Amino acid sequence: MSAFSRFLTLFMLIVLSCGALVTSNAGAANKNAYAMAMLKLHHPAGLQKFARSVSSPNSDNYGQYLPVSRIVKKFGARSKAARRALRYFRSRGMRATLDGAHQNVLVSMDLNQAGSYLAPSASASVARQGGPGSVPPALRGVASSLDFLDPDPEKYSTAGKFPPQPSGSPFPEGSSARPHSGTQAGCAAGQRGATAIGEPNRNFTPNQFLDA
Repeated sequence: MSAFSRFLTLFMLIVLSCGALVTSNAGAANKNAYAMAMLKLHHPAGLQKFARSVSSPNSDNYGQYLPVSRIVKKFGARSKAARRALRYFRSRGMRATLDGAHQNVLVSMDLNQAGSYLAPSASASVARQGGPGSVPPALRGVASSLDFLDPDPEKYSTAGKFPPQPSGSPFPEGSSARPHSGTQAGCAAGQRGATAIGEPNRNFTPNQFLDA
């Protein structure tokens, strides 16, 4: 074999190797493309109202927090319904987890699987960018809605810079955290409740609002 033939053979091997690498990487990227969905289970109402009542100093329930187990028992979906939803998605090769309050099932699926849960006439882009989906017929007795979540955190940013930290604060500048300066009874602004803080943050003390 001449020197030119050896060079040509080596060159072709390099080209073929690069092509295989590109194909492999593209396959991996497609394989890793996914959608996130949230299935809302039927559950007792009242969790938001409870959260506001225990966090408002002018409420009789202020500070009377419940352990997570009690929250789940009082406001979460029935265990049988939650297990049914988890089993449905997991048996189809998807990753499904129950949220802390046992009210929603979070599902990670690939884009091909997501196509089965699009709303009628909806574009496939909904699965990638977020929007309403469709509850599978097998779960319509245990769930009220399914929504796709936008998995791209780069699209979201804070509304603006946080106020400067007060003198002596242990938190760095730029942080949303604030030193707690209130008492168990609550600060004067919090005790006035609805007259002190406008919507949508009504019934939260200033410290709670800043720490949110």
